[in-house]
Amino acid sequence: MSSLNINPAEVRPDEPVSVSVTVTNTGGTEGTFTVYFKVNGEVMESKVVTLPGGVSDIITFTTIAGTAGDYSVEIGSAKGNFSVVQPGLLWLWLALGLGMPSLALVVAFMTYRIRKAE
Repeated sequence: MSSLNINPAEVRPDEPVSVSVTVTNTGGTEGTFTVYFKVNGEVMESKVVTLPGGVSDIITFTTIAGTAGDYSVEIGSAKGNFSVVQPGLLWLWLALGLGMPSLALVVAFMTYRIRKAE
């Protein structure tokens, strides 16, 4: 097994992660074998694969993790990692950073208009 691909490598909780690997039957005749997909050392799923001799195929598994953290994945000898991150508070900082100055300008303008009208 080779060419492990993890997509995306970073997700938010409860978002799917697709993990694929290229499986090759290096023998000269058709063969059937079981491919095990592990997350943090625990078998999450398996697939029975039958391939003619000398043929490769891409096998894909999908997993969803609900808790933030780093996860290791393994399909045969191919290993990799993905991360689950909590949604950041960037939107809040942007709202405060952009909203407060805008609000201050509106208040200043309204104060100016009221004083000018008097």
